[in-house]
Amino acid sequence: MHSFLIVSAGAGGTSAAIRASAAHGFIVTFSPAAAACEAVADAVALAGEQGRPAWIRPGAPARGLPSAEHLAVAVAARPAGIVLPQVAGPEDIERFGARLRVLEARLGLGDGETRIVAVIGTPAAVLAAPRLRPHPRLAALAWAPFRLRGWRAPGGDVRRLSRSLTLLAASQAGVPALAFARDGDDALPGGTLPDDVFRRRCRQALEEGFDAMVAESEAEVRAIHAICGPDAGPLPFEYP
Repeated sequence: MHSFLIVSAGAGGTSAAIRASAAHGFIVTFSPAAAACEAVADAVALAGEQGRPAWIRPGAPARGLPSAEHLAVAVAARPAGIVLPQVAGPEDIERFGARLRVLEARLGLGDGETRIVAVIGTPAAVLAAPRLRPHPRLAALAWAPFRLRGWRAPGGDVRRLSRSLTLLAASQAGVPALAFARDGDDALPGGTLPDDVFRRRCRQALEEGFDAMVAESEAEVRAIHAICGPDAGPLPFEYP
């Protein structure tokens, strides 16, 4: 199972964190105040120089689709893909793909160059997951159930059903599946998840067949590698 580390473009030490990280890939975030083209592009380029893919998650994932400004910054950086929250079926993939196509043409990029990592994290997304099919834009599906009522119950139906449908939809669409381990509400005051909880979620993701796990610190990257091994083989994600 592979590891993806979340890094914030424009934050102090981003370049050093990418260089020093053992993660197999990165998810680059940026906030409205830090929506600087150069910082985002530098982070993506640095990861690419090291042969590791970088996806971009524009804005806060709970706020829905990225704004036009944020999306333009993200596409101009030429990432492996854009993390798209709140996907509610193939129609959203098509609509978002149309927005990407316009930006690619404007920036002189190839049609379809920017791919999509679709997040399954809302009731609508979970219920629509069985309708997802192979799509040239679709790079991966991500399980992030933090807006689902009842997701915290370890053996609860909501948690099991949403994970199972994400995995089945990824298999049907012919793309890898990755899992987010947490959101801010179940972290410790310092912003980290208790180590035993994170490791338990890693083991679950590995046993259930997820292809990658998302980490928010280098300690979490090390935990993923300790459980799954640092050499997870070739990445199952296509990227430039």
